[in-house]
Amino acid sequence: MAESDEPDDLYVERVLGEDLGAMAVLAERYYPSVYRFGFKLGRNEHDAQDIAQETFLRAARNLRNYVPGTQFKSWLFGIAVNVSREMARKNRSHECIDSPEALQYAEIPASSHGLEDRFGMALRSLSVEERSAVVLVYEHELNHREAARVCGCAESTISWRLFLAKRKLKKWMERHER
Repeated sequence: MAESDEPDDLYVERVLGEDLGAMAVLAERYYPSVYRFGFKLGRNEHDAQDIAQETFLRAARNLRNYVPGTQFKSWLFGIAVNVSREMARKNRSHECIDSPEALQYAEIPASSHGLEDRFGMALRSLSVEERSAVVLVYEHELNHREAARVCGCAESTISWRLFLAKRKLKKWMERHER
């Protein structure tokens, strides 16, 4: 088995044994996914980098809390969700442009012609909780149970957040049709 194909638990064990190279392998393996997740939860590249970096710092500090046999990626996403929530709380007091009310009146930039750009703007109009559910289930293909574990809530809560998110996204897209 090639080193990159070895199970995450083996690398976690190595990190706990103070093999820092093993943490680098885990970071290389999951940084792109955590960054993309952070980009969807944040508002820009800078937020995505902050979320991903803080996620890996916290993961390294709290690796002893990881339960072997569970999905390491889901554990990382759980940390990323918490980091995103903290960032959103901090930014909420500094920026009101990200509120759904403000975004509904924001003009779509001329460079945003594609559906993906418009959807990204619509996605940012959701709460962090709704955005997390959408990204975990539809982009990272976690089932509702796994997404609930990552978000620290009930499976039915994920279903409800997805229901609300779909309704809000549909309204946002209708308001911003060209």
